[in-house]
Amino acid sequence: QLSWNVPVDVKSGTTFVRLRIGGVGVDVDKAEGVARDGEVEDHAVTILAPALAIIKSSNAISGAWTVDQAGALYRLTVSNRGSIPTGPGPAPYWKPLKVLDLMPDGVQPAWSGVLTTATGWNCSFSGQLVTCENASMHLGESGSATSQSSIELPVKITSQAATGSAITNYASVGGGMDPNNGGEPPAPGACSAANYCASTSVTVKAPAISVSKIALPADRSKVKVDDII
Repeated sequence: QLSWNVPVDVKSGTTFVRLRIGGVGVDVDKAEGVARDGEVEDHAVTILAPALAIIKSSNAISGAWTVDQAGALYRLTVSNRGSIPTGPGPAPYWKPLKVLDLMPDGVQPAWSGVLTTATGWNCSFSGQLVTCENASMHLGESGSATSQSSIELPVKITSQAATGSAITNYASVGGGMDPNNGGEPPAPGACSAANYCASTSVTVKAPAISVSKIALPADRSKVKVDDII
């Protein structure tokens, strides 16, 4: 009976195990080449791996916020579409789950330092790019109760966002034992990888301001010195 460990750096998908039996050792030391005798057999195997996905949304009512909107936030849902959990696993092939979120101009993170979410994600930002990591989370296989996790990012809506057209927020995901992009999230806003990238758009409205004017006393009234007009 022969057995082998699946290498930790193997790519997921269907592949083959080639077995060569021969009477001369040097003839079967390699998977290919001529052998003077013996037999060759190829056995198909499927290498399983987690497969991450991300969905992006907001709490904008009817797709719209207003400048200085109270309680504005973006929601991200990270899930595992694969048939095995995202971890744990050996380094460097396992990496912490990571989400990148690129906020549009005029939308700012409404926190300072590091935001720790109720679901255990630690989120920091530099300029418009938010980075959220969770080193202790291992998402379960697809369909399980632990196969997804959510992140809520509170934001401040400034007048710069009131462009009169929709503004778009981009996000991406990577990590765990998912081999996509070397375990790192693709660049948000520039990626088109299905499931690993997501976006959502919101229209920001400027506050509606109206001005009315009246005069006291009424127009053409007669006044005298020291009256207040």
